[in-house]
Amino acid sequence: MNREIRFRAFFKGEMFQLDQITTSAKAWTCENGRGVSLIYQSNIPVMQFTGLSDKNGREIYEGDICETYTVDDGKLIDKVIFERGSFLFQCDKKLSLPIGEYKTDYIEVIGNIYETPQLLK
Repeated sequence: MNREIRFRAFFKGEMFQLDQITTSAKAWTCENGRGVSLIYQSNIPVMQFTGLSDKNGREIYEGDICETYTVDDGKLIDKVIFERGSFLFQCDKKLSLPIGEYKTDYIEVIGNIYETPQLLK
């Protein structure tokens, strides 16, 4: 699977698309089109692009909350995680399913864990 490697970060209540990431031995900095520079801090969550878009054409990132539809279970609310080298839908704390097993026609991004965490309740 070929995909563009992109990231976004949630900082001071706002989501930033990161256009350039520069790393060194001790830190990384990020630049975005609005001239905002972020220096890595463990409290700034950075989310990676999955390479997929939902049924509306919205890009799916790690940390997004999605509605998924299955024949057996109907509508589910899942969180996108990156674990063991794969992007997964975390359905509950014990079960995770690979994103690639879903047709994107059955996925809709409805929020993310930083701006709309209440969607998971």
